[in-house]
Formats: sequence, C-alpha cells, structure tokens
Amino acid sequence: MKISLSAMCLSLFLFSVPVLAGDLVLEVKGVRSDQGDVLGAVHVRTPGVKFPSRDGEGTVHNFKTLAREGTITVVFKDVAPGDYALTAFHDEDRSGEINSNALGIPTEGYAFGNDATGFMGPPKFEDVAVTLEEGAESVTASGSLMY
Repeated sequence: MKISLSAMCLSLFLFSVPVLAGDLVLEVKGVRSDQGDVLGAVHVRTPGVKFPSRDGEGTVHNFKTLAREGTITVVFKDVAPGDYALTAFHDEDRSGEINSNALGIPTEGYAFGNDATGFMGPPKFEDVAVTLEEGAESVTASGSLMY
C-alpha cells in the first residue's frame, strides 16, 4: 500500500494539534491599604491532597506584589487549559505568612476565587476554581479580600 507524502503530512497534522494556551487573569479586590504586599497562589486539583495544601502541593504559580488600595491584577501568560483556583492574602506586615488570632481566625485580609467561603475552614476546590477552556484567550479568577 502506497501512502502519498501529502496524505502522510495531513495525518501528522491531524494527530498533532497543539493545545492552545490562554492567559489566566487574577484579580484581588478590596485591598484596604498600601501597606505590605499581596501574596497569592494558583492551584490545580491534586488527587489525594486537601485544598489548599499547607506544603504547596498542587500550587502551579505564586505571586507577590506591592499592596495598593483597591484591586490588584496579575496575569499569567500562556497557561494550559484546565481548572485553576486562586488563593490570596494581604500581608500587611510583610511577615510572609497570614497572621491569625488565638482561635486561628485570620487577622489579615484573605480571599478565594469566586469569592468562595468555607465553613470552619477553606472552601472546596470546585467552589473556588475557574476553567480556562482550550482555545480561550483568557479567563479571570477574582476574589475579594475579607478582613
């Protein structure tokens, strides 16, 4: 059986279509002051790992930017299609970690994507996540800081 060069090239093209990446736009709203930094992370679902993990498992991107009253926007370019969850906090004292009181309740502003909230702990991944569809130019994950 003879296969023409053009048929072979066409079959290679059809079976090697690249995954189209897009931009993941993160918005952290409600920053109350210019003090400190806003830190955050982008997470993917990781089987067997509770979201968000304390050791960073499932974290695919981190960001740190100077705090600015209002809304902070961070853009990650050429991100593969998939489900992504945003977590962020306003590190007003630049300690590198979120401060909490004796009961473990955060005393610095924190946010989850989709303004999701949990009960007696963080929300579930599926409540926080946004989906970057294949071929989409971008998707925005946003959350408002709760103080």
